[in-house]
Amino acid sequence: MKTVDLKNMLIIFISFIGVLYFAYTWVSKSYNDIPNYDFLNNNFGQFAFTVFLTLFIYRFLKILDKENFFLVFITILLLSTIVILLLKNIFLWPAMVVFIISIPLFFCKKYLKYR
Repeated sequence: MKTVDLKNMLIIFISFIGVLYFAYTWVSKSYNDIPNYDFLNNNFGQFAFTVFLTLFIYRFLKILDKENFFLVFITILLLSTIVILLLKNIFLWPAMVVFIISIPLFFCKKYLKYR
C-alpha cells in the first residue's frame, strides 16, 4: 500500500513540475529568445501546459478520492476559455481541444472501470 501511495505522489510531483515547466516555457520572454515574442501564438506551449494541467488535476482528485469532480473542473476551465474568447477575443484553441477531448476520455475511463 505504501508503494502505491509513493507512486501516486511521484506522479503528482512529476505532473506539477510539468505544469510549472511548460507554464514557464510558454509565457516567459527570457526563455523564448525571440524579439516581440507573443505567448498567445505559441500553440505547442499552450497545448503542453493544458495537458499537464489536466493530468495534474485528475491525479490530484484521484488521490483525494474525488474523481467525480474532474468533470466539474474541466467544465469550469472550458467555460473560462470560452469567456476569454468572448470578452477578450483571444482564441485559445489548444486549451479548448484538450478540455473537449478530456471529457469523453473521462467518461470512457469511468465506463471501462465499472464494466
